[in-house]
Amino acid sequence: MITEKEGAEKTLEQFKTILGKEGLVTKNMARVKGRFDVLKNKMPGQDEIPTLMERLIEFTKQRNIKMTAITMEEGSIKGFYKEIPYKIQITGEFWDTLDFIEYAQNLLRLVSFENLILQGQSDSESDATNAQAVVGSLNTTLTAKTFSFLENSDDRSAQKTILPKSTPASKKTSH
Repeated sequence: MITEKEGAEKTLEQFKTILGKEGLVTKNMARVKGRFDVLKNKMPGQDEIPTLMERLIEFTKQRNIKMTAITMEEGSIKGFYKEIPYKIQITGEFWDTLDFIEYAQNLLRLVSFENLILQGQSDSESDATNAQAVVGSLNTTLTAKTFSFLENSDDRSAQKTILPKSTPASKKTSH
């Protein structure tokens, strides 16, 4: 009987300790929810993605960057968000290319970059592809991923890939 009583008292103390941490758990939960909401608000809605792509295309025109292709690749659903990758190919000077990457990151939406390939363009390539190309131009290929929050993500978590494989979103060239 005494051991059972000591065991019960020990269990009671453990429960009291756990209950004492309730405020800390609530505070941590609120902090995590706040960070989640900030990230959620940075994710573009499905209807915003074409506008984001148009803004990127317009930026290339302003910076004398030639966008040779922008292709939507296969995307996937991951829990509460959809990953939407675009393969982008541009040609431009080094600093203009860096400006493009910085601009894309600062669109106030979540964008990540993968598979960045920078290749120097030879003189013969410059002459053949674009009379206006500057010696020292770079051919840049990268995958830009944006993420879209899925409302009712509990209902959609069982679904898998829904984007078509390698469908051209648009193809633009500058003058």
